[in-house]
Amino acid sequence: MNKALILASSTLLLAASAFADVHLGARASLGYASFWGLEEEYNIKEDDGNYSYKESIKGLDGFGGFSFSFGLASYFAINEAVSISPNFLISHHSRSNKLKESYEEYYKGELEDRDEDESPEVTLSMWNIEIPVLGTFNLGPVFLEAGPIISFNVSAEASVDNPKGGDISVEIDDYTSSVNFGLVFGLGKRIPLGDKALDIDARFTLGITSLTSDDADDWLDHTYEDYAPDDRPSDIIIHVGATYWFM
Repeated sequence: MNKALILASSTLLLAASAFADVHLGARASLGYASFWGLEEEYNIKEDDGNYSYKESIKGLDGFGGFSFSFGLASYFAINEAVSISPNFLISHHSRSNKLKESYEEYYKGELEDRDEDESPEVTLSMWNIEIPVLGTFNLGPVFLEAGPIISFNVSAEASVDNPKGGDISVEIDDYTSSVNFGLVFGLGKRIPLGDKALDIDARFTLGITSLTSDDADDWLDHTYEDYAPDDRPSDIIIHVGATYWFM
């Protein structure tokens, strides 16, 4: 974590020192996080025509939940229409899903759906340090922004809330990638406030690298052998945020 903080801080300082006219601000955002890149289900059929719990993997596409971030932002103008905006953000993404189905019964075609209140809920939570470096393009009344983002995993946890008892919570840092990359696209509007300014924007983040680590990939390959899925989950996040430019 300390190395990630040093690298993140250095990135912003180097960017700021390269230009004399640098503006600084405080940013916060709220949104929704999910996964992409996985099939809804992986169904492996046995020779007798039945599906097996052991040889079936349900994807993470159904997981989603609350997300927020806060931190510092900066920007420096290239010209009147284009500026560069590095951000240093601390973020939390929480993704949950109800386990409505018993795999073994489902794949044998014997399951009647459980009552929603009886289904265990699985939650995957991650704290990250994120550094998006965005190009901002002034279009008059609004601006567009786009650029890469690098994300450092600080901690990751999986928990199960079981209405019938037996709640569990485990750290999954070893099974999540320590560094991830993605692309950010956004649309916003700047509101002048005297010699200050307030940006209101919506951002869409698309992860382009896997959130799972090599240890997780090795576990899948070992456990499911030839049936292990080739694809892995990546981030997909939608945020609405505000940046107050105080200098």
